[in-house]
Amino acid sequence: MRAARKAIALDSLNGQAWHFLAIGLAEQGMLDSALNVWREGVRRRPSYTYALTFMAQAHIWHRQYDSAAVWADSALAIDPNFLTARDVAGQVEVERGNFARAIAAFDASGRLGTDVDAATALTGRALAEARMGQRREARATLQVADSIERRFTPTPLHMAIAIARAYAALGNVADAVAWLRRYPVQQDLHFQLHLRCDSPFDAIASDPRYRALLAARPRRAGC
Repeated sequence: MRAARKAIALDSLNGQAWHFLAIGLAEQGMLDSALNVWREGVRRRPSYTYALTFMAQAHIWHRQYDSAAVWADSALAIDPNFLTARDVAGQVEVERGNFARAIAAFDASGRLGTDVDAATALTGRALAEARMGQRREARATLQVADSIERRFTPTPLHMAIAIARAYAALGNVADAVAWLRRYPVQQDLHFQLHLRCDSPFDAIASDPRYRALLAARPRRAGC
């Protein structure tokens, strides 16, 4: 965070520096401050897709889904092939109940990306299927995603989070927690940010097995 602040002091149009400062604040539990920093980064570099996308992500973490949709659409208007924005757009539409649009966003991400991206996109599709009540289809999609994602060792952070979110949407706490435990650095601040703030985990938030994964909350905790 100190390095990001120094970079901004040297060049206030450095979108990447604004983005990393905001991520650092969010990971420290200062989510409102992080959102303000992303907003300032967008104001100074309105074409920087990471800042636009994380404006959407921050609004998801605030449970402000209509605002999140606007920012996700803005990122995709600049770069339709930006996979992170596709994934975030899919998450937004799941929460808004627009499941066909969510699945379309995840499927597009799977077509555009690598093997890792394709596997993560499958977990997004499974999340949408679970939330729309297509439980059998969601389990079938997760079976495919699960078989692909087990090939990656150690398990990447966002892969563990994505598949756990889908299992959580099915109410399958055991598999959700098992996948979260596959990520090797449980105290990682970014991992903990997702655990605290990702809305699909609301469904299992009171379960002791899930709560055991949470590190001590930051002094000014968000979510």
